[in-house]
Amino acid sequence: MRAQQARDNAANAHTDAQAARNLLNGASNGGKSLTATYDAANAASGDADYIRHTQLPSIENKIANLETTVNNINNDTMAPIVKVQTLSGARATSASSIQGLVTVTDNSAGPYEYRVNGGSWGALPGSGEVALPVTQPGMNAITVEVRDPSGNVGKDAITIRKL
Repeated sequence: MRAQQARDNAANAHTDAQAARNLLNGASNGGKSLTATYDAANAASGDADYIRHTQLPSIENKIANLETTVNNINNDTMAPIVKVQTLSGARATSASSIQGLVTVTDNSAGPYEYRVNGGSWGALPGSGEVALPVTQPGMNAITVEVRDPSGNVGKDAITIRKL
């Protein structure tokens, strides 16, 4: 909007300077005062052309870059910090799953999505409580990924022994 206004002002100044030059051109006085005024009008017309064709495109580019920068200030590029632990604190179970607690620290308030071991994404409950699968005898490495509203992903892993 400011670039358009500057462009219009430059065009108006150019038009006014040309009109003054044409009026002076048509005058037949020939005195020094008339010549000086003609020279000033001619210079103003040249300045307006210079501004419109040389300076204004540079100003428009700077304004466009500034607008892009301002629009990108709120873009979130920070991955959430994820911490996973069992709800009870236990690291072993004989069951096929154990209740986990997923905590998220991020610069956005959510909502968050999570997935376990590369499965499908689902909404992370506000309590952070999720079921963690313990499917094989022995040690089970469980990875929990959390995605924030901007699409950034953080993850943490826990190992649970199946008895």
